[in-house]
Amino acid sequence: MTVDGINDLLMISHTDALALGKDNADFTISFALLQTQEQGDWRNLIYKGNSNGERTPAIWKHYANTGFHARISTD
Repeated sequence: MTVDGINDLLMISHTDALALGKDNADFTISFALLQTQEQGDWRNLIYKGNSNGERTPAIWKHYANTGFHARISTD
């Protein structure tokens, strides 16, 4: 999937197959990101839950930093 970076949002409905960490199962999250603009401070890249405050998982990026900020809860 390619997005143009202008108000893009991909929403995937929950299914039991997406229950991360269920029964102590391992999981991997992978994606590619090409940052072409430096705007704003923090950008929420992905999150699983009903709001961006739910972190099952969540990954953010600060435009001025090359690293990612990740949080996860499997509860």
